[in-house]
Amino acid sequence: MSQLEQAFRILMREVEWLRNELEETNRRHRNLFRPAEVTEAHASEYRVSVTAGGLPSSKVPWVEVAGDNQTWFPPSKKQKGYLVSPSGEPGVGFFLPTSYTDDKKPPFESRGDLFGMKRGSSYITVEDGLITLRADRIRAVMGRWDFEQG
Repeated sequence: MSQLEQAFRILMREVEWLRNELEETNRRHRNLFRPAEVTEAHASEYRVSVTAGGLPSSKVPWVEVAGDNQTWFPPSKKQKGYLVSPSGEPGVGFFLPTSYTDDKKPPFESRGDLFGMKRGSSYITVEDGLITLRADRIRAVMGRWDFEQG
């Protein structure tokens, strides 16, 4: 084998290696943000299973506020969002719940001055100077309750 043939074979191996690297990079890039739908919520494990791009995921956490201030809004079955995988590996990603769709419209009128939460027929809304609470039943557990008129 001549030196030229040997150099060509080495070059072709390098080209093949680069082709494989590019395919892997493209695969990881495609997996960064994939539209997803919750197939099962595992609330006690703080995880959901989703289908993204037609493929089922492993159990992944969802985005939630979890510092000193915490929220708890477990996603529900068929909820839309994105499977976010910063490394490009879906098994180590997280679910990012997204906004409203034609099937799931906002529970309140579209106003920027209103904050609200709704579950079934119960809801809480907060506006400037007004808090509204609506429920069939309310349970309050407290050590002390003070009312002040302001």
